[in-house]
Amino acid sequence: MDIERARSIFNSTETIGVLYQGTPVWIEAIQDEKNAVILFPSNRERYRVPVKNLIEKHEVY
Repeated sequence: MDIERARSIFNSTETIGVLYQGTPVWIEAIQDEKNAVILFPSNRERYRVPVKNLIEKHEVY
């Protein structure tokens, strides 16, 4: 995913599916031009990861 799409998903009023290493996550913050803070809903853990490693599921819930 590129940084502009990550920002768009983060700012969206819709719930847009995002995966990190095949696992659903929430984008909690965009930190700079390369990284995002993500949340794993299953265990509430947060990590800072490169935005390029996030994948959009192309499904709107």
